[in-house]
Amino acid sequence: MKVFRYRFDDYLLDAAARELWRGDERVPIPPKSLECLAYLLQYRDRAVGRDELIAAVWGRVDASDTLLTQTIWRARRAIGDEGDRSLRTVPRFGYRWVAPVRVEGAPGEIDAVGATRTEAQAAPIEPVAGSAAPARAGFRGTRARYAIGALALVVLAAAAVGFARRDRRAVPKAAVVPSLIVVLPVSVADASAEAAWIRLGAMDYVASRLRDARLKVLPSERVVAIARLPGGAAPDADERARLAALTAADYLLVPRAEHADGVWRFSIDAYHDGRAHTYRAQDPSPLPAANDATGAFLQDTWHAAQLAASPPDQINEISQRVDAALLEGDLAKARTVLEGAGESARNDPRLLARAGKVAFRAGKLDEAEAAFTPLVTDAAVPANIKVLGEMGLGGVDIRRHAFDTAQQHYTRALETLVPDGDLSLQGRAFTERAVFEGSLARVDLAVADIGRARSVLERSGDPIGLAGLDLNGALIESQRGHYDDATRMFDRAIDVYGRFDIADQVAIALAGRVDTRLTVLDNAGALQSSARAWKLLPRLEDPLLIRFMGARHVEALRRNGRLAEAARVLDRFDAGGDHASTDPAFGVLRASVLVDQGKAPLALHLADEIVRDFEQAPVGTCGDTVPGAAIVLTDAALQSRAPEAAAPLLARLSEFAASPQDPEWTFANDMAQGKMLDAQGDPDADRHFAAALAYAESTGEPARVVAAAVAYAGHALRRSDGARAEMLAKRLDPYVALDFRAARAAALLHAMLGESGAAAAADAAAE
Repeated sequence: MKVFRYRFDDYLLDAAARELWRGDERVPIPPKSLECLAYLLQYRDRAVGRDELIAAVWGRVDASDTLLTQTIWRARRAIGDEGDRSLRTVPRFGYRWVAPVRVEGAPGEIDAVGATRTEAQAAPIEPVAGSAAPARAGFRGTRARYAIGALALVVLAAAAVGFARRDRRAVPKAAVVPSLIVVLPVSVADASAEAAWIRLGAMDYVASRLRDARLKVLPSERVVAIARLPGGAAPDADERARLAALTAADYLLVPRAEHADGVWRFSIDAYHDGRAHTYRAQDPSPLPAANDATGAFLQDTWHAAQLAASPPDQINEISQRVDAALLEGDLAKARTVLEGAGESARNDPRLLARAGKVAFRAGKLDEAEAAFTPLVTDAAVPANIKVLGEMGLGGVDIRRHAFDTAQQHYTRALETLVPDGDLSLQGRAFTERAVFEGSLARVDLAVADIGRARSVLERSGDPIGLAGLDLNGALIESQRGHYDDATRMFDRAIDVYGRFDIADQVAIALAGRVDTRLTVLDNAGALQSSARAWKLLPRLEDPLLIRFMGARHVEALRRNGRLAEAARVLDRFDAGGDHASTDPAFGVLRASVLVDQGKAPLALHLADEIVRDFEQAPVGTCGDTVPGAAIVLTDAALQSRAPEAAAPLLARLSEFAASPQDPEWTFANDMAQGKMLDAQGDPDADRHFAAALAYAESTGEPARVVAAAVAYAGHALRRSDGARAEMLAKRLDPYVALDFRAARAAALLHAMLGESGAAAAADAAAE
C-alpha cells in the first residue's frame, strides 16, 4: 500500500498513519481536524468549499458551520498557523491550503502550490483500521438485510458501462473548461443492422475521448435514459432545448454518421451559447472518423493540441459494439459480439473486462470472476483496466456476501485509480464500498465513503450519479436510525430521478421512503409515497422491483386501515395474476390483512401454503420474512381460538429462520412465546414480553417499540399489573398521536391506573 506524507514548514502529516509530527515530536490533534488538514492538503491546487469538506470528513452535508469552524480552529492551533499563513479562509466559500508542500511516497515529490497534482494528492485517505463504531442493535436483522439488499439493487441498476478506453497521456491545460458536456446518440444514415451499434457505441466512444481530456461528460447510460430520439433520429430544436435545460449542459454535442462510397463521414454539431459549430472527419472505419472529429472539436474549442492517444483498433470497435449492447440492456447481443471475436481478441484485457461485466449482469458470478481475475493478477494489465477488475471482483463478492474480501478489492481499486481520472468511476467505487461497510455494521466508515463519493461526484457533474448516491446514503442513514436525514436524502433522489423521468429509480427511492416513514409511524406519509410509486407500475419491467414496491404499498395501505384496497393489490400477486409471485412475503401480508379484518380463521388457513412457499424458496432467501410470519400466524391461531396450532407452526417456521441466534428471529420468537404463554395464563410470558420490548428499544425503531409495548400491555391488563401498566403507558404515550394501536392500548392502561384525563385524551386520539 502506498504511503502519502505531506511536509510543510517543520511539520509532517502522515495520512496513512493518521499522525502529525513536528520534528521528532508527535503533535496531538483531534481526528476530524487531522482529516480536514489531510483533505485540504490533498486538494491544495484549489479552494475547497465548506459543503465539500463537510461531506468528505463527516460523511454528510448537514454538519453545522460552527462544528466545521471549531474543527478548523483546532487544526490551525495544532500546526501553529496564524493569520492564514498556511490555511487560508476563502470568504463565503471555504478554505484553501496555500503554503509550499513536499509530497513523499510518490513520483514528483517536490510540489509547489499550483503545480500539477501528483498521484499522492489524488489518492483517497483510507480510514484507520479498526476505527469502525460498534454495531448498534438496530443495524442488523430485517432492516439491515432489507437496506443492504436494496443498496445492491441500486448499485446494479445505476452501474455505468464505465470502461476506460486507453492509458491517459499528458493533456495540456484548457483555456476554458466547460461545466458539463452532453453527447447524444449518433444519428446514423445507414439503417442496416451491421451499423446499428454505431448509434450508441460511437456516442460512448466520443464521450470517453472527452473524458480522457479531463472534461466533465454526462455518462452515456444517463443520456440513454433521458434522450427522446425515436428511431435513432437526430434531435429537433425542442428536444435540444429540453435536454440542455434538463442537464444544465454547457455543450450539447449531436453526432451524425453517414456511409457512402466506402467511407464513413462523421460530424459533430456542437451547440453552445445559442450557437452551433460543426466538426467533420472521414475514414473507412467509423471509430477513427469519430476520433478525428472529436479531436477537431477539442483542438478548436480550447486552443490546445489534440489529446495524445492511439488510433482506434479492432478491439476498440468490438468494445464499443459490446458497450452499445450494454447501453441498450441487451445482454444476449453483447455476449454474441464477444463470442464472435477471435480467441486472442477475447483475451485482450479490454474485452475480458466487458465479458466480466456481461456475465455479472446476467448473474453468472463464476463466469464473471473468471473474466475479472486475470485483470488483477497480470502485472502487464494497464492500471485503468486493473481498476475495473478489482471493482468487478468486489461486486461479485458483494453478491456472494463475502464482504471482507470485497473490501480488499475496492480498497485496491481506489489505490490504483489514475489521479484526476474518471470521477464517475471513483464515485462508484466509494459508493459500492459503502455497501459492504454497512453490511458489516461499520457505520462510520460507510457514511464516510458516502461523503467521499459525494465530493467526487459533485465535481464530475453527474446529477443522476448524485441521486444514486443519495439513494444509497438514505438507506444507510435509515439503517442507523437517522430517519429524518434518510427521508431528506430520499426526497432529493426522488426529485432528480423524477426530473430526468427515470421511472424505475423513482420507484426504488419511493419504496425506500415508504419503509422509512412506516418505521417512524408516519403512516399517512408512507401511503402518499407508496401510492405515487404504485402509479408507476405500468412503466416498470423488473419483477423484483415490482414485488418490492408492491409489498411496501400493501403494508402502507394496511397501516392506514385501508384493508380492502390492500387485499386488491395482493390479488395481483396471486397465482394467475398479471404479476403472479410465489414470494412468501405476499402470503404473510395476506394473512396480516385478514387478521386486521377480523378474519383470523382464514389467515390461519393460509399457514400451510406459507410454509410450502418457504420450503420451495431458494435456501437463505426467506430469513427476513420468517419472523413476521411467526408473529402474524401466532396471532391468527390465538384469535381463531386454536391456541394448540400456534406452537407447531412456530416450530416449523424456525427451520427457515436465518439462524437460531438471528436477533430478528429471537424478537419474533419472544413475541410469539409471550402471547402463547399469556393465553395459557403462564406468568413466564412476562419474561418473553420484556425481552422483546428491550430489543425493540435497542433498535430505536418507533414501529417496533409500539408493536412490542402493545403486546406487553395486553399481558399487563389481563394480570392487572399496575407496575407494568405504568411503565408501558410511559413507553406508549409518545406515540399516541401517531398510531391507533398505541392510542388504544394507552387509553386502557391509563384507565386501569385511574388516570381518567390521560385515558380520555388517548381515546380521543384513537378516534
